[in-house]
Amino acid sequence: MEYTKELHENFESLLSITSDKTKLNGIEAGVIKTFLSEITRLQSLTQWIPVSERLPENDVPVLGCFAGKPAVDTCVVFEGEWWQVGHKINVTHWMPLPLPPEGVK
Repeated sequence: MEYTKELHENFESLLSITSDKTKLNGIEAGVIKTFLSEITRLQSLTQWIPVSERLPENDVPVLGCFAGKPAVDTCVVFEGEWWQVGHKINVTHWMPLPLPPEGVK
């Protein structure tokens, strides 16, 4: 079964009418609600965000997608403008940087 937005919404609808202790196929509804919340959080970390929708915080490195170029590079937003190595650039989308690997020194 493919995990889709529609499936996620169906789970949320079903869970909205059950108590956290209700068992669904042997799993407590509260546990499923926690999983759905975590799935939503993780998906938000891996989706491109249009700059027309919102900008990242100032001086926080992010991945940026440049207009007209398929390349992705690390950029910094400073005072509402995108900068890279001292140059203002035209970015259309961005996403947070991934977490570094665990256990690497």
